[in-house]
Amino acid sequence: MEKILILDRIEDIVDKGNVIGKHLFDSAGNDVKIKKGQGGRLEAKWGELQIGRAYSFTMGDYKGFPYVEDFKSVKNKFVEQAQKQVTDNSIAERRRGFALSYAKDIAVAKIRVGKETSATEVITIATLFESYLENGAIVTKKKPTEPIDESKIPY
Repeated sequence: MEKILILDRIEDIVDKGNVIGKHLFDSAGNDVKIKKGQGGRLEAKWGELQIGRAYSFTMGDYKGFPYVEDFKSVKNKFVEQAQKQVTDNSIAERRRGFALSYAKDIAVAKIRVGKETSATEVITIATLFESYLENGAIVTKKKPTEPIDESKIPY
């Protein structure tokens, strides 16, 4: 499996005062941890890591846990792919926050006029609003119905 990140932040992983790895992040919140590797092979490449550059990480699996087998700097097609992923994630996060903020405002307004609300209702409204922001409104016309004869309604 391959993972591509444009580095936004690099942190040391420290254990008992010793740096044992690097924790790398992109601006969308994706991350990888690079340990020293067998014989210090990956540790020797830590100096190549630079904020703002795109890297391809070859991922392995050890007993269900992902780890970095190797990494290299990438350009062109891979950079465009990573930048698009970061942009798409950022837009979705902003849309989600915007929708939740408006749902919260609706809940506060209901409480102020004495109506009850719940967290489930707030999340439902936020989810519907987020879908609206992403997809827009879909309006379908129904065919006209027969007029209702109110004299036949039993009330």
